[in-house]
Amino acid sequence: QRAEGYERELQEVRGSLMGQLQLAQQEIEDHIAGKKDLSRKEAKLLEELSETKTNSDLRIGEMNEKYSQELKQLDAEYKKKLEAEVGKIESKLNESLARQEAMKTRETELAKLLSQLEKASEKDRENYSLRVEEVRKQHTSEIDDMLSQLDLLEAEHKDRTHTLEQAVSHKDTVISALGTQLAEAN
Repeated sequence: QRAEGYERELQEVRGSLMGQLQLAQQEIEDHIAGKKDLSRKEAKLLEELSETKTNSDLRIGEMNEKYSQELKQLDAEYKKKLEAEVGKIESKLNESLARQEAMKTRETELAKLLSQLEKASEKDRENYSLRVEEVRKQHTSEIDDMLSQLDLLEAEHKDRTHTLEQAVSHKDTVISALGTQLAEAN
């Protein structure tokens, strides 16, 4: 915006100078046409023109200097702002990288922990399977022992029953014989 302002001022100065030049030219033409004291007015006009040109050159130089200084100032301000923004961006980037690194570390830790848990779980599963197998074998052995004892008890019971049946049969025979003898004796 400042540059546009200077550009407008330069255009105005140039326009003013062009106007003055046109006026000067018109006066010169009028003087030539009227053939009046041409040399004096011409000298005066040349002097005024030279003076105006010198003033204009000085003013343009001052404006260029002012414009250059303001451009330098704007450039310095822009560089400061740019450096501040770059600093903020770098800070945010560093924070983001630190968070990513922390997340990677945490992810690695979690992967190790998961691996340990999986190994422990597998070991527990194996121990459980072994324990179940041991209990199954133990129960099978105990059941076999109980069946053997039951077989022995059954055999013993059969023997007793057989012995008792024989004793009862023998007693029935004796009672029958006694009953026969009593019946005969009566």
